[in-house]
Amino acid sequence: ELALVDVVEDRLRGEMLDLQHGSLFLKTPKIVADKDYSVTANSRIVVVTAGVRQQEGESRLNLVQRNVNIFKHIIPQ
Repeated sequence: ELALVDVVEDRLRGEMLDLQHGSLFLKTPKIVADKDYSVTANSRIVVVTAGVRQQEGESRLNLVQRNVNIFKHIIPQ
């Protein structure tokens, strides 16, 4: 099973439909999508691509700290 999680529902649905459409000719797992991280329960592999963009003039250290805060929210879930 492939589980997608995104906070933007429209984008999430589009990503899921793209993957489902592209997998029609392959032996692939079920593809699910949700805003709730519980869909990743019991996953053997989790790839997290969350993060914010660097703002103009923002230091890389500040950018890292903002992204660390996002991961601190995601990982316990």
